[in-house]
Amino acid sequence: MQYRILLLCCLTMFLCAALITTAVAEDADRISVSELISMQTTELVVIIDTRTQNQWQNAKGKIPGAIRLEGPADLQRIRYDVARQTAIVTYCT
Repeated sequence: MQYRILLLCCLTMFLCAALITTAVAEDADRISVSELISMQTTELVVIIDTRTQNQWQNAKGKIPGAIRLEGPADLQRIRYDVARQTAIVTYCT
């Protein structure tokens, strides 16, 4: 059982890293907090918290409305459920 949990955690981290690596391409921009707030009021945006489960649980601050990917099914859901014109913002601390 512990092996399966460890395997799932490793797979989740790998998928998140792949998502982040894709998002950190040369055409991906870094934005400030004020730019994010502005984006939230003027356009479609999904915010993904890329921290590990432990980091997320122990965090003092979380962005309201941000989602955390728990596994491969969540990654697929984002891929198919989010409109193409939606901005995807990833963050960690």
